[in-house]
This record gives sequence, structure tokens and C-alpha cells, in this order.
Amino acid sequence: MNDNKEAMTFRHKIENIYTKVFNPERLISEDEKLLIMLQEARDDWKRAEARFQEVTDSDLIDHTIYDLQAAKTRYSYLLKMVKEKGLKCDFQ
Repeated sequence: MNDNKEAMTFRHKIENIYTKVFNPERLISEDEKLLIMLQEARDDWKRAEARFQEVTDSDLIDHTIYDLQAAKTRYSYLLKMVKEKGLKCDFQ
């Protein structure tokens, strides 16, 4: 019985090593993923604002406004989720 327990422990250690090497994204917690998504949404919003400031073609203005509003809405939604979970972020 002791050999079986040692074999299971050894197997568990090997699986952990495999996960760290071949699936490192599995090691990121859901909270960390949410914070990463929030940072990416913020960056998308800032890029959309910059594009809006630069667009001069009247055909592209509506499209740029839509992109800007979508990026802002996504950021607001993710920020709300972060606050509801009580997580802290430095980039609000």
C-alpha cells in the first residue's frame, strides 16, 4: 500500500512539472486572468481614442466611434467585475 501511495505522489509531481513546462497558462488564476483582460481592454480603449483623434475620412468616423464605444464599454464591464471581486489594480 505504501508503494501505491509513493507512486501516486510521484505521478502527481510529474504532472505538475509537465503542466508548468507545457501548459503554463493553466497556472494563472482566474483573478489574474481578469486583471490581464482589464489591462488589455484599457489598452484597446486608449488605442481607439487615439484612432478617433486621427481619423479624417468621413466614411471612417462612424466606424471609429463604434470601436471607441465598444472598447470603453468592455473596459467598464471588466472594471465592474474587478471591483465586485474586490481585486486591486494599479492602472485604472
